[in-house]
Amino acid sequence: MTDVPALLLLLLAIVCFTAGQEKNDWRFLLLGSLATVIGFYTRQTNIFILVAFGLYALFDSQLRNIKNIIVLSIPALIGMIIYWFLYQNQFLPNGSTLHSILGKRALAEHAFLWFWYTILYLGLFTLPLTISVLKNNWRDKKYLLAAVLGLLIPIILFFSRHELFPYVPNMINHFGLGPMADVLQGNFIALFSKSIWLIISLFSGLGAGLLVFILWQIKISRVNRWLCLLCVLFLLPILFLSSFDRYFLPLLLIIIIILADQLKNIKLNWLLFFIIGALAIFSISQTYFYLNWNQSRAELNQTAINLSQTMPQYTGVDGGYEWTGWLGYWEAQKIGLKRGSNNSPWWIKFLMTNNSAEYVVSASPLADYSVIIQKIVPGWNPNNHLFLLKRNQ
Repeated sequence: MTDVPALLLLLLAIVCFTAGQEKNDWRFLLLGSLATVIGFYTRQTNIFILVAFGLYALFDSQLRNIKNIIVLSIPALIGMIIYWFLYQNQFLPNGSTLHSILGKRALAEHAFLWFWYTILYLGLFTLPLTISVLKNNWRDKKYLLAAVLGLLIPIILFFSRHELFPYVPNMINHFGLGPMADVLQGNFIALFSKSIWLIISLFSGLGAGLLVFILWQIKISRVNRWLCLLCVLFLLPILFLSSFDRYFLPLLLIIIIILADQLKNIKLNWLLFFIIGALAIFSISQTYFYLNWNQSRAELNQTAINLSQTMPQYTGVDGGYEWTGWLGYWEAQKIGLKRGSNNSPWWIKFLMTNNSAEYVVSASPLADYSVIIQKIVPGWNPNNHLFLLKRNQ
């Protein structure tokens, strides 16, 4: 995943642009531009940083001068030349339409729903900050009204669409942290009961209401005004392209920066530590499990390759989407078989179409397969068993 380095470069660019703005120092602006261009080659949406700050600089009397325009433009121009060179020599990956949503009605519905999903996700993960504001202003009816209105969002989604958090499961899903059920065969067990997911959904609504109200009433400082434009730019592809929950990360980082600049007088309290502690326990425990889960998958896949009689050997092993794709995608493309078996998982049906799945790494036993090895995965998660299966003759 490129999310972590892209997020680091985003933060570096914001810090540099902010320092250059406060100190009126072109060197920080140059560093920010370089970080943005490098970030663009990690995650293309990072270019929004340069767009937002560049537009803001054009209308800011202190930043609008020839030197700053040149400093901001040079890295961007170099980045465009490199991109053109890569494009002309076919070094860029294909599939630019994979995230497109076809049809005006489908696009409008997607944008409408993802607007609310975005607010709920941001509300949940900024809750340690916003709930502290509520605690300090619990007698203010406006804060209480905002909290109640926020709670209506998950309630309406539950009764109208039968949806609970996580609303767009990918990195955070019903089985833990990281893609699991969508990339490996077998039956998975939910990490939490429906009641707990309902409580988490209500907390996301509470946070969403408070977040919107706090952002509405605070006065954005001159230094952070361009970050508001940056939020809008990062939101647009989420609303109008097929997206994943990890695309909320840049928005979350920017919102936290804006809130932290405004909420400097928040006092530490037990509620703040409780929410941060709960998020930390979930994140650390499930990251630990997910890393072990992937390590165990890799070990079972290697065992299957050693046993497989198919040539090349990896074409006889279905080790899940990532592993099967890593070894077998280009081999499948050379063969040109357009479609795999209808009973196959989607990655074999549409991508690695020549995979025979003689051996399968699975989260549970499967029909028509015998269990060869059962492996226990260290960590706290009900899906802590993996199976190496062989098709019955």
